[in-house]
Amino acid sequence: MLLRSMAVAVLMPHKGDNNIWYFDTEVYQMEGIGRYYLGLANHIKILQAPELEKYVATFVKENLQPK
Repeated sequence: MLLRSMAVAVLMPHKGDNNIWYFDTEVYQMEGIGRYYLGLANHIKILQAPELEKYVATFVKENLQPK
């Protein structure tokens, strides 16, 4: 029950569009949220997280580009 309450606090709907949601939180490391983002990248837009953008760009360059 506590976890659900915490998740609701950081997951906010867009005003006027029920198909858009905002996720706002602090993370300890980029790996977990980075994997989540990479799995849904065509459905997610990073708005204010330069550390996450850098992590994703580095991950893609090191692991998903032909060598």
